[in-house]
Amino acid sequence: MLDDEDVQHLWKSKMKFDVVVVEQFNSDCALGLAYKLGAPTVGTSIVPANIIDVGGYHVAKPKPLPNELQKFIEESQHGVIYISFGSMLRAASIPKDKLQTILDALAKLPQRVIWKWEAKSLPGKPKNIFLSKWLPQNDILAHPNVLAFYSHCGLLGTTEAVYHGVPIIGMPMFGDQATNAGAIEESGFGVKINLEDLTKDNLLQKFKTVLDPNFRANVKLLSQAWHDRPISAMESAVYWTEFAARYHNFTFRTPAADVPFYQYMLLDIFFILFVMPLLTLFISMYYIYQVCLQRKSRPNGNSKKNH
Repeated sequence: MLDDEDVQHLWKSKMKFDVVVVEQFNSDCALGLAYKLGAPTVGTSIVPANIIDVGGYHVAKPKPLPNELQKFIEESQHGVIYISFGSMLRAASIPKDKLQTILDALAKLPQRVIWKWEAKSLPGKPKNIFLSKWLPQNDILAHPNVLAFYSHCGLLGTTEAVYHGVPIIGMPMFGDQATNAGAIEESGFGVKINLEDLTKDNLLQKFKTVLDPNFRANVKLLSQAWHDRPISAMESAVYWTEFAARYHNFTFRTPAADVPFYQYMLLDIFFILFVMPLLTLFISMYYIYQVCLQRKSRPNGNSKKNH
């Protein structure tokens, strides 16, 4: 495909496209071309037909915040930054030098900070920080005064930030978090910073980036595009659940799930490519051996007869 003259001309051109429609058959080369052209892609999904995307279905309608938290947010003159590293990682487990770096950077910000902090206290805590062992994350992110989310980039928290259009500073720790942080940065929803690269200056620079009004406006636009779908994620989940219940005799399983073991392990291919040639060679050698053996055991007709 990529050797085609028309494709090469398109590849080298500087033309711009609003969307690229890709027909995929046995190759994903066209996706590389679509990426080169820098346009959204409409193509065949690699996700099986029985898997329905319901990302964001867990995001509930925001509830009123506790009075103390509500007052802290609404009295902030320069907005609020929300910090949470999820339920699997205790913020207090961050190395002390890196933790002090974060505190030094936060102390330089005019914004107030809400931090999910599991320990009893935080030595050296700046005055602009509100600490709590538990926080209603979705309700906080939904508040218009919340300007940024400093996160480990867990999938659910990331989805909630995208849902509410809150820019993310991603500091991944393990698992899928690095992938999520990379996707956030590439899509323009936020920026990424690694723990080992953390300094006061580069963290302040990341905050400066996501707090920029133009950056935040673009994130709001991306969030709006994410919401722009025929039905919501929850409605989609309900619809397809009821669809499966109505047509319970339908087979929603992919045919690949019923592939026999010998095909799944490619034993049939192994047999054809390796066993059959070896078997053919063995039979041929056995036949040659038998022929040679017969010739050797045959009486010599030229030998002299005893008189």
